[in-house]
Amino acid sequence: MSDIKTDVCTSDTYLTELFWERSDNAVRTADEKYHNIIFSVIFTILGNREDSEECVNDVYLKLWNSIPPNKPSSFRAYAIKIARNSALGRLKALSAQKRNFGAHTCSLEMLEGSTVSEFDEYDERSRQIGLIIENYLALADDKTMYIFMKRYYFGASISDIARAMKCSRSSVNQYIKKIKTELKQKLEEGGIYV
Repeated sequence: MSDIKTDVCTSDTYLTELFWERSDNAVRTADEKYHNIIFSVIFTILGNREDSEECVNDVYLKLWNSIPPNKPSSFRAYAIKIARNSALGRLKALSAQKRNFGAHTCSLEMLEGSTVSEFDEYDERSRQIGLIIENYLALADDKTMYIFMKRYYFGASISDIARAMKCSRSSVNQYIKKIKTELKQKLEEGGIYV
């Protein structure tokens, strides 16, 4: 598979295989295809170009070190997850240095309406919340899913979402209020009270 030209075949499966085979082209090919989305996710969280570029490099190192043993079915989703977690880790470290963590908050914490320490990946409550959100989004219409992901995963502002959807901020706010109400109900039905 290493002999296939990277500019011709850059599917997620191909990228995963490049990393799996430890190809010299793996990081370059991933960067060519996903640099913009990875940088965007990180910059939305950090808000600083220099820190974001450093974090992008950390993401590629983490991808290199984690594939193998991991073999993600969606390279893009896996890279975005690593980017987001890396940015949140960097933000926490930077904030600890500045003693100003209150100025930045994790979007999911805002959604829950409570102060939550860093989610432990293996924490049962976190897993339960994740499943409830996943089930909610699986049944949601495209507009709801788009707004939810932009706001609570990518950390986009209300203005940015409104601009992208070509609608008013008020309309986006109403949708977010509806999402919060529905999701709170689903969480409470699952035994999670926020």
